[in-house]
Amino acid sequence: MEGITMAELTNQQRLLQYMKLTDRMIEDASKEKLAEVLRIFALEIAQYQAKFGVLPTDEAISLLKTEHLSGAQTAWVADGLENIAATLASISDGDPENLLH
Repeated sequence: MEGITMAELTNQQRLLQYMKLTDRMIEDASKEKLAEVLRIFALEIAQYQAKFGVLPTDEAISLLKTEHLSGAQTAWVADGLENIAATLASISDGDPENLLH
């Protein structure tokens, strides 16, 4: 799929590409970097919940166990994986002083 941007991919193709990318990024990331990503997501979720209410996790958990996703669910999961990739890419490996503690 060289020469094709992520915007031009179908949701299914995006999902597969982001699964591969995030799997590789997570495998290569240090424990400290992964912890930082989790801290960032925890802060984002807390901010969202303060504005809009508690996020139900049962839907997300059931999606992880589902073998067949609808088009909307496929897009949702691909968007989530895109967020993981972007957050991992935004954290520098070389400067542990920049990490939240």
